[in-house]
Amino acid sequence: MVDLVARYVLVPGIRARPFLTAGIGLLSFNTSNSSGYAPLPNNIKGEYSTTVASVILGGGVRLPLSRRLDLVLQAERRLVF
Repeated sequence: MVDLVARYVLVPGIRARPFLTAGIGLLSFNTSNSSGYAPLPNNIKGEYSTTVASVILGGGVRLPLSRRLDLVLQAERRLVF
């Protein structure tokens, strides 16, 4: 999985900094059944793509705990194509 994400701080200058995230990603996978991890019959024939693109949307809050440590609460939604 490879992601490229940008973060935008909504309200700068306050202790708890809310932010929005957006980006794009690329995901590569191999499909298999649950017993023995054997490839699915149609995937052996190459009928399905094993690489998909995604759009990432989310947001959260960053809380500084010290000079070197932050607590980040965030949620993301990935839309897969």
